[in-house]
Amino acid sequence: MDFSPRKFKVKALSECHTQTRSGCRLVGTVLTVLVTIFSTLTAQLEELKDRKSVVAIFTDSKITIDGELNEPAWQTAQTATDFVQRAPAEGQPASHPSVVRVLYDYEYLYIGAYLL
Repeated sequence: MDFSPRKFKVKALSECHTQTRSGCRLVGTVLTVLVTIFSTLTAQLEELKDRKSVVAIFTDSKITIDGELNEPAWQTAQTATDFVQRAPAEGQPASHPSVVRVLYDYEYLYIGAYLL
């Protein structure tokens, strides 16, 4: 069975002569809503494709909150770098290098950062 939008729409509209007018309007409205949702989601996915991300790594090691990232678990965490400015020059590379790492355990989310 072909579910392509064009063939579905033609079939739905061609069957409208056997349905009431409110039924035809309902089919048209549903199709319009579905096309709008699909278009919006496609645009949002394109925006997300360009965003950078970092993955939080699970650890069962004890992390001490002391301002030092000296536990071995921090070395297993993925690094986030290449930050950009918001001000004064939006979109330009950060004026100072920064490294961020993210860990989590059963209770907490740990974010460690070297802001130079």
